[in-house]
Amino acid sequence: MGRPRTGTGYVTYQTCREHQLVVKAAGIDVPQGYDIHHKDENKRNNNLSNLQVLPHGDHMRLHHGIDPSEPKAHEYVYEECPSCHKIHMVQYRCTKRSNYTGLCKSCNGRLNGVHTEV
Repeated sequence: MGRPRTGTGYVTYQTCREHQLVVKAAGIDVPQGYDIHHKDENKRNNNLSNLQVLPHGDHMRLHHGIDPSEPKAHEYVYEECPSCHKIHMVQYRCTKRSNYTGLCKSCNGRLNGVHTEV
């Protein structure tokens, strides 16, 4: 039957995951803002030698290439238009596109022959 697991694949006992119990039993403190990382990325391999305590940001970068200090993709950031130097809002995910120019709507419209002045 195997050990009980969560829907995300972690082995659990009541309200605690097995890897957390292993680290706690070894006397290792996991400070707030830190995660326990499975080095081989196998959530069922909870040997102490396979577990590593990492800052949450480092853990996210390892698994997802995510920098938690950066805005989320759907959030807006303020940027200065390189053409007119006005500050405009843009979705953060747009700034990561290879064709992103940084131009505001007005300047981008002029560049593309579309009148967008308000």
